[in-house]
Amino acid sequence: MSDSLIQQVITEVLRQQEPGSNLQDKNNLQTAAIAGAGRKEPPQTNDRNQLTNKLLADILNPKAGAPAGNVRSGRDDSWAREGRVDNTVQLPKPQIIHREVKSGKVREELVGFAVGGTVGFVIPNIDAEIRNMMKLSPLDRSIGIISSRTGSAAQIMAVDDAVKKTNSSVVSIQFARDGEGGPGHGVYIVLSSTDVADVSRAIEISLEKVDDYFAGVEQLDGGKVETHYTARAAGALNKAFKAELNSAFGILIGAPAGIGLIISDVAVKTAKVDVTYYSGPSVESAFTNEVWLTFTGESAAVKNALESARDVGIKLLQDYSGQLRR
Repeated sequence: MSDSLIQQVITEVLRQQEPGSNLQDKNNLQTAAIAGAGRKEPPQTNDRNQLTNKLLADILNPKAGAPAGNVRSGRDDSWAREGRVDNTVQLPKPQIIHREVKSGKVREELVGFAVGGTVGFVIPNIDAEIRNMMKLSPLDRSIGIISSRTGSAAQIMAVDDAVKKTNSSVVSIQFARDGEGGPGHGVYIVLSSTDVADVSRAIEISLEKVDDYFAGVEQLDGGKVETHYTARAAGALNKAFKAELNSAFGILIGAPAGIGLIISDVAVKTAKVDVTYYSGPSVESAFTNEVWLTFTGESAAVKNALESARDVGIKLLQDYSGQLRR
């Protein structure tokens, strides 16, 4: 970041704040507002504001203009090679609202929303008959729910973090064929606890963490590569993939399924890891056009396997996306 560029921004911002400096801009906006009454189109930004925004963008994200192979991602892990992915996409922040859904004796609670069409609920005192059908303990009266339209690995990773920090447990994890037309699916996760405060906090943490993990999804026109890592697996990962508790754990997903299998092979050939779960386009994964692979091992080995697979997957998808014929 150069001092001259910073000075340009400061000078420009101060000039816009001088009395009368944007009088003509205000008049133009007022005229446009009168002419466009009844329309909801946003006013056009003036050239001066565009210049300021560009200069600010250059300072805050000087690499944003670098070519990135049309990869969309919200995160570049500290162990991933710099400059490989475009990190300019800003994911929406989770909304934690805690709104009660009241109807007669019902006191359910909508906790909030997160990326991927993810929604979180709490049932403070689930009906006894439904509790029996779900094979819950009589002590597990309070239920937390994470349900999504797209994604599943990100939500499972987020819930895994949540159960580490609260006195709650994962009752079930089910995949739902959805994905809003994409190659993947949504997910339906149920948590339980004797104390409603525990499941409420667990759902909050899950929603907050979903956005972080969703950034591990790298999407191109032809498909996606998704990687997730944790240094210490807990109840959600154990429930879904039989992960060894308190061990380093990785999730690798590739779509379409053919590319998923290629990068799975790359991962296990790259580093010494122990595979705990494999799934192709089957009933088990709700007929998704993906291959899933999860594995455990030494922390460095798991990271190395994920990074190597992601490198190969992105290259394959870049070539595939460029030649994609529909």
